[in-house]
Parts: sequence; C-alpha cells; structure tokens
Amino acid sequence: MKDSKTKQKGIPKSLIIIGVVVLVLIVIGYVVQNFVMRMAGEKLAESLIKSRTGVEVDIKSGGEGMMVAGKDGEMEIGNTAQWPSDMPPDVPKFPAGNVVMSTNVNNSWTVILKNVTKENVEKYVSELQKIGWQADNEVNIMVELTQMKKGAYRLNLAYDASSNGVSLTVSQK
Repeated sequence: MKDSKTKQKGIPKSLIIIGVVVLVLIVIGYVVQNFVMRMAGEKLAESLIKSRTGVEVDIKSGGEGMMVAGKDGEMEIGNTAQWPSDMPPDVPKFPAGNVVMSTNVNNSWTVILKNVTKENVEKYVSELQKIGWQADNEVNIMVELTQMKKGAYRLNLAYDASSNGVSLTVSQK
C-alpha cells in the first residue's frame, strides 16, 4: 500500500506563478508598446504637417478614428467623428446615418455621413424648409445636390445613392 503522504507529480506552483507573471508582463508590454507607437506616429505626423505647411496641429488617434486640430479649425475622421458642436444653431443635426468625417475650418462646416437613404435626405430638406431655409438650386447629375440659404448661411447637401452617403457643407455667404 502506498503512503498517503506521497507527493503527486506535476508542475510546481512556483512555475505556474512565474508563467502567469511572464504572461501578464507580455500583455502589459504589448499595450505600452502600442500606446508609445501611436503617440510617436501622432508626433511624427504633426511635425511633418508643420514642416510642410507651417501650420501647427494637434493629432489625436484612438484606433477607431483621428482628430486633427489647428488654429483655423479641426477635422475628425472615422468612427469617433461627431456632428460639430459649434455648427450654427439654424442647422439641425442630420437625424439618420453615421458621421464618418466632420470639419470646421474658418467658419465653414462639412459633415460626411454613411448609411443614409434618399428618404432620409428628403425628410431633412423638408425640415430645413419648415425652419426657414430656402431652396436655391437643385442638380441631379451622378449625385443629388441641393443648395439652400438662410440668413448669413449657405448649405449644400449632396446625396450619392450608390454609396448611401451624404456630404453636408454649411458656410457663410
């Protein structure tokens, strides 16, 4: 009969602990490396833009999108892009689709949206007319372009049915 105090063979606890610690350090190293590389990439892009244009910008990327800001305005691209918070109050937020790019440069705003239908655009144009925007021009060549005006602003709304995309630009007259 075997002695009940006989030790079972297997991996010692100390090796398991060392393995877990090494695994955690590898994961932490990977995360830190990605963060450092992203920051280095942002700084490199900022210095390239400044050296080529003389304009100082601040670039922030989060993996899902990117924001570039300078003294004359800002631009957001990707899944983090949002409707501009400083869009003139006479321009209601487009109620459909997903914003994929927004800019504000020298009081001229552009928003590009995806996943928009023709019905979404027609409804938005109708809502703009209800709050005083006047149709200025409509063109339908490859894209449907609607130009409107109200007060000190001009609005251009282009809809591309082939991509279900909208480009909306608001500028001062």
